[in-house]
Amino acid sequence: MLLFSAIIIVIAVLGYRVIHKLGKVASIVGVLAFAYLFITLLLSADLTAIAQNSHFSLPMFLLAVSLSSSWQIAFCPYVSGLLALFAEQRVWRENLFLRL
Repeated sequence: MLLFSAIIIVIAVLGYRVIHKLGKVASIVGVLAFAYLFITLLLSADLTAIAQNSHFSLPMFLLAVSLSSSWQIAFCPYVSGLLALFAEQRVWRENLFLRL
């Protein structure tokens, strides 16, 4: 735990550019991991058995909806912060979508 905290402090001290470069690396790693897991699922799982499972759990569905909602709420300050940075520029919409 102490090592993790030290790494976070070093990254924060290094600044904005390092944080965003690490974010890009994390995004690429996440996409590659998702693609690997998806391909592994397609090649190894019995998809007909998965499709025939008709079990629905309302609590699990509500958990998924609440998690996705909390992610959207947590992401909102980031977007509004970027909008404030680009308020003086005429092409802020293009810059916003290029940076995300």
